[in-house]
Amino acid sequence: MRIAFATGDGRVADQHFGQTPSFDIVEVNTDDYTWAYIETRANSAAHGGESDKHGQVETGIAAIVDCDVVIAARVGVHVQRLLTPRGIQVLEQTGVISDLTERYILYLKRQRQLAQRRGADAENLKGDK
Repeated sequence: MRIAFATGDGRVADQHFGQTPSFDIVEVNTDDYTWAYIETRANSAAHGGESDKHGQVETGIAAIVDCDVVIAARVGVHVQRLLTPRGIQVLEQTGVISDLTERYILYLKRQRQLAQRRGADAENLKGDK
């Protein structure tokens, strides 16, 4: 899975989605929960690369369309409504990218544990019938 971070310096996720000069992309291996930095992608819309606001939003989205999650200081409601149907989870957080990645991995681990418990509970219920 890939996470995009809205960053101005490549170290801290602290930018608004529409104003970030770049997105740092991190790949998380959901089997062993290791992660690695993949690349930095420029957001040309933040530098006036598009003449209209809709074009700027689409340019920003195009930069992260292959990501599963975007983490930014702020993501407007309009942008969230465009990202969600594309399967991109939106999180509004700031912090050091490595720390945020580790926190997201903890979230993924908890979600897996909950799903396994639910599966075990469902199997137990079937056995009770």
